[in-house]
Amino acid sequence: MGAQLQGKKWADSGTYWQKIDLFIGGSWDFHYDWDSEILTNTLATIAGNIEQIKKVNPHALVLPYVDVSEAPPNLRLPSHWWRLDDKGKKVSTWPGFFQIKTELPEVLKFNLEKTRDVILSKDFFDGVFYDCWGPDNWLVPETAKLRNGKAIVMFNTGNLPGENFDRANGALSEDEINIILDSKVDFENFLNRYLRWNTECRKPTVTTIVCRPRSINDDPWRWWSTLIAGKRQWEMEKARLEDQQTMRFGLATALMGDGYFAYDAGTMNRGNWWCYKEYDALLGYPKGAAYKNSDGTWQREYEGGTVIVNGTHYDAVVNFSTPHKDISTKRVSTTFTLPFFDGRIFLPSQEPLTVISDITPRITPNPYKELRTISLPDGLTAVQTSSGLELRLKANGVIKNILWQGDPVMYGGFPTVMAPPWKEFSPEDVSNSMEEQTPQQKELITLWYKGKLVVGKQRVGYIEKCTIYNTNSFDLHFDFYALTDLDLRMWRHYFAFPVLKFQNTVAQCDQHRTVLPEVLENELILPYGKFFTFESNKTKIKIESSLPMALIDHRKYGAFEYLLAGYPVGNTVKKGEKWLVDITVTFSNNDLK
Repeated sequence: MGAQLQGKKWADSGTYWQKIDLFIGGSWDFHYDWDSEILTNTLATIAGNIEQIKKVNPHALVLPYVDVSEAPPNLRLPSHWWRLDDKGKKVSTWPGFFQIKTELPEVLKFNLEKTRDVILSKDFFDGVFYDCWGPDNWLVPETAKLRNGKAIVMFNTGNLPGENFDRANGALSEDEINIILDSKVDFENFLNRYLRWNTECRKPTVTTIVCRPRSINDDPWRWWSTLIAGKRQWEMEKARLEDQQTMRFGLATALMGDGYFAYDAGTMNRGNWWCYKEYDALLGYPKGAAYKNSDGTWQREYEGGTVIVNGTHYDAVVNFSTPHKDISTKRVSTTFTLPFFDGRIFLPSQEPLTVISDITPRITPNPYKELRTISLPDGLTAVQTSSGLELRLKANGVIKNILWQGDPVMYGGFPTVMAPPWKEFSPEDVSNSMEEQTPQQKELITLWYKGKLVVGKQRVGYIEKCTIYNTNSFDLHFDFYALTDLDLRMWRHYFAFPVLKFQNTVAQCDQHRTVLPEVLENELILPYGKFFTFESNKTKIKIESSLPMALIDHRKYGAFEYLLAGYPVGNTVKKGEKWLVDITVTFSNNDLK
């Protein structure tokens, strides 16, 4: 992405292009503007650049971009193709683009015919990349039949789907690494899907992991509407230098399989020409498949070295029998500390050993003898009980992790608030404090947060009280007050439970008891109530809420989780209105056999 094959010359850009193995867009990109003169006039330049690329890198693949689900408003499309809201206006979820009714067979037929006649009729293109699309029952399979079944088909539905691997050559995991870092996707779940998209899809595989620095604010409405170009460039360059851990984590994860990897400024500027020293590591070919170590890290051996990724929530220690060099830190040793959500490339080395010791692991899953707090990077505060409950909270009160005996069993607790069309409120101006008992009475810790939830000119004040008890429970109390009139798309308090951890376990609300389904059946699993239990062979979780909540199968909307959610307010809220939410969560071991 962002290759600019249509606007740059080989003499100026060939040094960079010849390093790239997969070009997704960045050449001919279509948003229903198939008759664009600009695209037609650049075709000769694109063809010449691709010819040069394939002379030095015969394995390079070029897939033009096709947006299936949206288009700019000034196109001469049939009026009934546009998706309209209840007021008859075109629906937009991205600045400058409006939704197309992709459920219309004629829309999909139009995309297939244009892809066949405009893109795949040209030999120097290898296939097509369908954006905002998934492995559907018609468009993707029909496209795959073109060129006598050899057309390469790749798509992007945000995350990597967990099924239909045989319908396409690959999928784009767009910033799903960042969602893992936000603890909203389980790493093991993601890695399993990624490896399946490498092994079970059509060949050649083009599955790609792309991620962005955590400091990038990827609100498209802010990025394109309120930031001047110079400010955008400054933010991107700052992020490129500051957050190389996310790059390492994404790269090492990609190297567990045979897919592709990219690191850039995200959906705000996909395809930056960023390069890092890790990209030049002489790893050679893999010796075999990746495997999981006893500490939860994953490892893969290559001809030239070893790649290890730590997708757990705890720091790990890596040991080698002979000296190795960490490409990222340049340390030479036999022992290395690998922080959580990080990855490293280790190459055998005969250089002198590094005298200074590596950093000491900051946090481990081993329970401490008493309730304690630990300060972690990025302003995180971890609170661990003596028998296994752990919460990690950001400085603004957002609960990032909920773990039980070292295992991330659920996430949530802080509200998700959206304004139309899909603009998220963010915590701002937050102050925080902590109360704890004396060492002799240390059975609870209370964290306080006071701030505002903000989007545009809308403001909501909040006070959050989070109390963690050494008896393996925690209370959440929220007071909210509207500082302005509010126009809400959604206000949701929730907890999410990963499917892989909770499928085929028991959940109950009042008298309703069910086994959580292994495959998606109905959206609603348990009706609204205020007291829920989740019970497996090892763990029992009780949730009591002042807010009525219901349990749904969130796979219906592309998330691999069961979602327990309640909605205290919605639509319009007048300035001055107040409301509160109380939730208690209790963990215990279960002796079910």
